[in-house]
Amino acid sequence: MDKNQSASFPHHTLSLLGVEKEHVRKNVPAYQLQLKEKDNSLRIISVVIESMKHWSQYTNKVPLLFEVMGILDSAVTPGQYGAKTFLLRDGKESMSCVFYEIDRELPRLIRGRVHRCMGNYDTKQKLFRCVSVRPATVLEQQTFQDFVKIADAEMSEYVKKSNEV
Repeated sequence: MDKNQSASFPHHTLSLLGVEKEHVRKNVPAYQLQLKEKDNSLRIISVVIESMKHWSQYTNKVPLLFEVMGILDSAVTPGQYGAKTFLLRDGKESMSCVFYEIDRELPRLIRGRVHRCMGNYDTKQKLFRCVSVRPATVLEQQTFQDFVKIADAEMSEYVKKSNEV
């Protein structure tokens, strides 16, 4: 179906608690359906720190969860409310991270080793709020850059399409 075609939904009747409800035929451009389908879904994207800071500006348009790999560049320090804070670095970029030990403890992290962190970036506090932290496997480290390129391309396409609508 190309951009100019419309997706058509057939008339059908739905029975809910004995009440009949007629659904009307809708003609909606296919490109709007495709964008709308993806619009509300959570996107988990692999990023380097620099691109995470860039893509985080779109979290008001699409829910994003970031996967970041980097080297633990500090000691893990305890904070208020079960918080554990640390610095993560990937090349020249670094960021402050926090993990709250609410339902599980932070695993033992080793300074100088590569770790995989999942979470959201707070642009106002310049803080990465981790929901998962663990040492990265060798295979994950080897394939990570490929995933970053794919995620960057997909997010660029998403932004381009959302600006067209």
